[in-house]
Parts: sequence; C-alpha cells; structure tokens
Amino acid sequence: MELNHINESAVQTQAAAAGFATAELYIQHLIQKDADRLAVQQGFEDVEAGRLRRFSEFNQEMLQLLDIKPDE
Repeated sequence: MELNHINESAVQTQAAAAGFATAELYIQHLIQKDADRLAVQQGFEDVEAGRLRRFSEFNQEMLQLLDIKPDE
C-alpha cells in the first residue's frame, strides 16, 4: 500500500504518539487488532446463530490435537 505524503506524515505522527518505532509496525498492529475484532464478532454471530458446542467437547479435541494427557 502506498500512502501519499500527507497521509504518510499523519500515520507516522500517530504511530510515534502510540509508541511505535515505525509506521509499518503501527499499521501491522492495527491490522492484527482488526483481525482480533473480526474473530470476536464472528464468535458473537456464531452464538446468536446457535453454532455452539460444550466446552468439554472442545477441551477434549484440543487435548487430543496437542497430544496433552488430561489431568487425572
């Protein structure tokens, strides 16, 4: 993505104000935050649509996937 001079300056100023060393790191951070937001939104939509399963089922699947022995 290419930013024009005015936008680039604004992004660099905002990045510095937020404590980032570069505008690129700031933009990467914003992209990750948006991906996280979209994942949460999808979760809410799944709940509203009834696409749920019991935690015990999920936990068992993760234990098997990660080859972790359950606590006894």
